[in-house]
Amino acid sequence: MKDNFYNLILQEAPIGFACVEIKLDDNGYPTDFVCIETNPVFEGMFQYMNPPDWPELNVQLVQGQPTMEFLHQDSASDRYYKINAKRVEKTMLHVWATDVTDEQVRLVELEKLDKAYRNVIEGSNLGTWELNIQTGEETVNERWAEMIGYTVEELSPISIQTWLDKIHPEDKIRIQPAIDQAYVKGYGHYSVEFRFRHKDGSWVWINGRGKVNTWTPDDKPLITSGTHMDITAIKQAQEEMTYLSYHDQLTGLYNRRFYETELKRLDAERNLPISLIMADVNGLKLTNDAFGHQEGDRLLVSISKIIQSCCRSDEIVARIGGDEFVILLPKTTAHEAQKLIDRIDKTAGKTKKKNQIVSLALGYAVKTSVSEKMEDVFMNAEDDMYRHKIAESASMRSKAIDLIMNSLFEKSPREMLHSKRVGELCELIATKMYFPMEEIRQIGIAGLVHDIGKIGISNLILDKAGSLTDEEYAEIKKHSEMGYRILSSVAEFSEIAQYVFNHQERWDGKGYPHALQGEDIPVQARIIAIADAFDAMTSNRTYRTKFSELDAIAEIQQGAGKQFDPSIAKIFIEKVIKK
Repeated sequence: MKDNFYNLILQEAPIGFACVEIKLDDNGYPTDFVCIETNPVFEGMFQYMNPPDWPELNVQLVQGQPTMEFLHQDSASDRYYKINAKRVEKTMLHVWATDVTDEQVRLVELEKLDKAYRNVIEGSNLGTWELNIQTGEETVNERWAEMIGYTVEELSPISIQTWLDKIHPEDKIRIQPAIDQAYVKGYGHYSVEFRFRHKDGSWVWINGRGKVNTWTPDDKPLITSGTHMDITAIKQAQEEMTYLSYHDQLTGLYNRRFYETELKRLDAERNLPISLIMADVNGLKLTNDAFGHQEGDRLLVSISKIIQSCCRSDEIVARIGGDEFVILLPKTTAHEAQKLIDRIDKTAGKTKKKNQIVSLALGYAVKTSVSEKMEDVFMNAEDDMYRHKIAESASMRSKAIDLIMNSLFEKSPREMLHSKRVGELCELIATKMYFPMEEIRQIGIAGLVHDIGKIGISNLILDKAGSLTDEEYAEIKKHSEMGYRILSSVAEFSEIAQYVFNHQERWDGKGYPHALQGEDIPVQARIIAIADAFDAMTSNRTYRTKFSELDAIAEIQQGAGKQFDPSIAKIFIEKVIKK
């Protein structure tokens, strides 16, 4: 009765059962299995009486294990079975088989999903973390540690204190409210940006996102997790863009945009009196024409450093135009503004730079009442600055011409000797032509500075030993026009500038820059042309030896009526050279 009861249970059981006899060889190793008894579920699982080939069972039997467990995938049905076996006698097994296909499929899908998530995280280069809020224990991945120069092993044991030790103190205070709010049930994700201390001592910008995933029964946060992303490069790019949007790229000073923004912010009664100083660079165009725009840029940088050195760090200095600067001074009286101008003037006067005359025209105005408009204050400061510029510009530009000539002479001592001799010859010719004394002096100066435009020509061309290429000759031909631009910017040299401009024209109209002919060429330019040619012929050049005076005179005679004014050539030969 009892055996029938247990047999009935096995037959009706929802799991497969088999009583299996083990066939052993002479050495005690299993060679075969025979099912002595099975229930219908087992038979339905494997569709035969004897158990299939289960390598896992063989291995565990050989190892002598009394109870065995393994997962078997049946190739015929593509189903998964959990097998539990117990050795009840040396050659007897009781085997239970449970169909776990659904659970295994779900497990495989979960593993695939987990792998996919891991791949996404690894591909996104994110650091991940999980924190037990109650214990403070934290787990992180390798990328989390790598962002700050460590391995996970170096940081272990990792806890909330690891995060607290690495975060910038100012940022912790700033972002704590956002984290606290996330610890309120129903809030959702938080996203914060903070600085983390790198192993090398630098600061790494991190975007940290997180969410509470598990709560205690009394609705307190338990487990929170999230990601870290290194945004240092993004932050640096943002800072650079912000810097460039408010700073002048050349000088590093604030630009007009920042100045106008600050002007609106500071234009308030609490900042009265507000002083505004305007500054304009003297001779920037002259420097650009003579020495090139790079030297002009260097002059602007020199000026900006002078202004900055004379101002306090909290005073706003901006470059608002090509050669214009403004200084914005809240809570500053007229007397204090004038003292600052005097300090800048004094510093500029002491500054000596090669190829630069460091000079500024400065003016100021003060807003003393709320009713005054800053636009009017700006215009008054600009007017004051221009009054000083007019008074100072003539003297400064004259000094600039001296500087340019001296720079040319330093660049080429041969040009110095040539220029002086041409100036002297021009005076002698003008004297024999009975020019008034003042005009004789003026022609002499024109002869002295006739090659001032060569300041912008490379020494590789000026001192070349062989013949010039077409491109190099084209550069040489620019010197008369360049000389005109330099000299015409100074009032006292404006007439001389025209003579220099035309001194390479020819009597027959084959000269440059405008192919003027005969008496269309100013007489002073015709005088310079003969003096220039004669001295060039009778001086040594890198590309030839000098002519004798007789040979040079013969060349002048031959060129009369072609290259040179014939009447001036006659006076030069008969009354200047022969005398």
